[in-house]
Amino acid sequence: MAQSGGQQSADQLGRVLTKQQVAEWLQVRPRQLDVLGVPFLNLGHKTKRFLAADVQTWLEAQRRPFPRAA
Repeated sequence: MAQSGGQQSADQLGRVLTKQQVAEWLQVRPRQLDVLGVPFLNLGHKTKRFLAADVQTWLEAQRRPFPRAA
């Protein structure tokens, strides 16, 4: 799913993903997505879907500068 550098192609960013697919992409457990606050679509009782573009935007917002050693 990911291209080099973790960037997604335009076609891939339009995809609707399951919780399992996003968890595999981010290399975390599915329930961790809720803890992390990854944005999702609520399509009904126990039916969450994730827009790849929203996840990519959220992921970029989580980026922090690497701390420099003193």
